[in-house]
Amino acid sequence: MNRRTFGCVWAAVGMWLLTGCFGADENGRAHGVPSTPGTAPSAPGSSAPATLAERLRVTGCDLLTEDQVRTELGATQISRRPEDGGRTCLFIGPTGETVLSVRIGDVPRALLGGPEQVARLTASPTARTEQVPELADAAVFYSDPGKANGIAFARGRGERVTSVNLTAAGPNAQSGLDTLVALARHANNALR
Repeated sequence: MNRRTFGCVWAAVGMWLLTGCFGADENGRAHGVPSTPGTAPSAPGSSAPATLAERLRVTGCDLLTEDQVRTELGATQISRRPEDGGRTCLFIGPTGETVLSVRIGDVPRALLGGPEQVARLTASPTARTEQVPELADAAVFYSDPGKANGIAFARGRGERVTSVNLTAAGPNAQSGLDTLVALARHANNALR
């Protein structure tokens, strides 16, 4: 297998894994990952945490409060509901529709590269992407007029990269850059 083919295969595998870890449908629901929490086996004698929540000590719903989302989106009432074992948090508007989805992921740096690559891959494929300076280690605003706008940001944590994807949904699907950056800054500050 030549280098180009090998590189393309790894890029495709990386995208498949990333969409499985971070992808969401038009309602903000995550897809590609089992909805039941699991634990990966640890090496014998290892005290390393096995689940995402144990590794990061944070879930999707820990990243933003109802008040923060209400303030930034201008909503009158917001509730939140965890999904995917805490990896995803859906923020629900006053009429029961999802207005924002927050998804947190954690991947090995060796698999997908550093924060820049992870943020860019999380935002792909969309009609337009724009780098957001001074947010986490890397951040990308993405916009797709037919679907939704969002922000993907990533932070390096030693040999791992933590990624957060905020996707506007429902009546807020076309939320602007400033609104999503403000929400992403709150979420970034909540990461420990």
